[in-house]
Amino acid sequence: MPKNDPVTDKYSGAEGITIVEFDEISFDEMEEGELFWFSENANDMLNNAYRKLNDSNAENTRTGQTEVISNSRLAVYQKT
Repeated sequence: MPKNDPVTDKYSGAEGITIVEFDEISFDEMEEGELFWFSENANDMLNNAYRKLNDSNAENTRTGQTEVISNSRLAVYQKT
């Protein structure tokens, strides 16, 4: 029977918990109210989340400013 030694036992399955993954999607394929990001950068200070308001506007969730999205086929990213 294997010996359980908490000092030397290591759990190696936790590395993936902090990894943020993104899926690319077209802006016009999203439903209103969904969150998205303009890049795959996981740093929230450099890559703010936006909420789709309608087919041509999105709100920066950090600043509250509304951005006009002129290209509805713009590739954006959603966290998975």
